[in-house]
Amino acid sequence: MSSKPLSENQLLALRFVQLRWAAIFSMSLIVLALFLFSQRHDVFINSFIVIGVAAIYNLLFPFLIKRFFFFTENRVFTYFRSTADIIVVTLLIHFTGGVESPFGFFYLLELAAISMYSFELIAVLISSQAAFLYWVICSLEAYSILPHYRMVDTPGTIYYSQAYVNSKGLALFFSSLLIIYIVSYLAKKLRDKQHQIEAMSVAQADFMNMVMHETKTPLTSILGYTDLLIDKNPMENQRDPLAVIKRQAKRILNMVNDLLSLARIESGKSKLNKIDCDLRDIAERAIEEIDPIVKNSGVEIVKEFESSLPLVKVDEDKVHEIFINLLSNAVKFSNKGGKIFVSISLIGQELTVAVRDEGLGIEKKDLPLIFDKFYRASKESVERKGTGLGLALCRSVIELHGGRIWAASAGPGHGSVFYFALPVQA
Repeated sequence: MSSKPLSENQLLALRFVQLRWAAIFSMSLIVLALFLFSQRHDVFINSFIVIGVAAIYNLLFPFLIKRFFFFTENRVFTYFRSTADIIVVTLLIHFTGGVESPFGFFYLLELAAISMYSFELIAVLISSQAAFLYWVICSLEAYSILPHYRMVDTPGTIYYSQAYVNSKGLALFFSSLLIIYIVSYLAKKLRDKQHQIEAMSVAQADFMNMVMHETKTPLTSILGYTDLLIDKNPMENQRDPLAVIKRQAKRILNMVNDLLSLARIESGKSKLNKIDCDLRDIAERAIEEIDPIVKNSGVEIVKEFESSLPLVKVDEDKVHEIFINLLSNAVKFSNKGGKIFVSISLIGQELTVAVRDEGLGIEKKDLPLIFDKFYRASKESVERKGTGLGLALCRSVIELHGGRIWAASAGPGHGSVFYFALPVQA
């Protein structure tokens, strides 16, 4: 059974988990480097205990984030998670030299990360806490209430100076506020620019959709009147021009329909009508539909379907279109007398379809790009060039189903294979 998709706040919280792992790794390397210089085993052990505590609760966070909705949807928990980080950094500072510790900048990294994601109020609260905890721990060391750990033997006893501790605490607080302001300002500007770009993209997409919709009507009329003229048995010198008009109008109409389908999928407006289907039935119907093209091209389709395949929950019409696209491409790029092999097999928890031809083949440099919109392989002949939308549409539909699509080829003249895999439990 498929799991519920994560919300934007849950994904954001998981990104903080990844950032925390990076910080834990960096802390470990710094402590290890300091230990190599100082050989202070007690300091080394205490520091790694603190880092270990951070690693343990960071291991728990992904479970809590995915299991408990309120854990990420409430900003209070963002505050508590950041407070835990600040406490860990404070303890690490205590065990690595107090006011002389090199770990103070981790406060600033935590605040920068919080500010980057529009938690400015939380960042200000955390900065106040960080400065206060830093001042308290260093003051307790200055008054010898807590022991002072020295990672490296340095001359002087500056950690006894309360004035120095006070100045470091104030510097940390005001530096934190400055970091929060700069990061928040830059993040806001980037978000504003992103929203502007998205708005422009939406406006352009809407304009293109309107143009394509308006284009369909005259194209349909051209096709209708062309068919009418052809049905009236035109003169011999009129047949070829009418056939060209019909072919080109149909080509443009197909391109418009593909663009509209892609636009609907990419905008999230395309909905899947999933039902339990037998992929063999869909493939059989597609093969039957393109049979006239197959016969005219002088190629042969060979079916290699496994028996006892499970049903798969898909949008039947959309998957049918994928078969039509892949089979039509295979016919178009096959040589006369060649064969096209269509196989369907169960591999793991996926039904995998392969459409293999013995035609032109694909250059290695073209393979990663052939599913991009408007991309056409460099070695295609003029007569066999397509619109560059069919494979892009196939990829969008397959990914909408949670599947995968890819291609393979031994190179020009050695044919190609197009695969797509759909999860059995979708």
